[in-house]
Amino acid sequence: MRILWAYVKENWFYFLFIPICVGAYIFSAKYDWSGNARRGEVIALLYWCVFVPLLFLLCFRSFPARALFIRMFATICGGFWFAGLTVPDYAQHILVQWRWLRYFGIALLLIVEAFAIITFFRIAFDKNPDIEKLRQLGVPDLAAKAMIAEAKFWRWLWSVIIGKR
Repeated sequence: MRILWAYVKENWFYFLFIPICVGAYIFSAKYDWSGNARRGEVIALLYWCVFVPLLFLLCFRSFPARALFIRMFATICGGFWFAGLTVPDYAQHILVQWRWLRYFGIALLLIVEAFAIITFFRIAFDKNPDIEKLRQLGVPDLAAKAMIAEAKFWRWLWSVIIGKR
């Protein structure tokens, strides 16, 4: 129980995300979109692209700056997507004008994530993998241990296939 509580305490954003989604759904269902659609769209954008990323920042402020920036950027890009889901199509004005920004953000995130994955693989598949390097990059302990164990497995399997064992 103590371990579960420690996990919830460190990652409370993920447990709060369900009520956040429910709140956005209730807002979307109850708001008078025909009366003042732009105001509702601005509220949805502020909710998903400012409020939710700020909650994320508060929860994970102990992350390394670079890792936190990338995740915040991803949260903001996800916010554009969620705002597009909660605002009805006929009420979207700002979202339609800024649609190009969504695709630009996704492309930028893919590039950054590709570099991050390459960095993780370089560390994990090193001859002497160092779990501390992965921790410094913001990889959780369990994920870092799993990455190193997987890398050792694939190294072992490769050595069996080519006949070095």
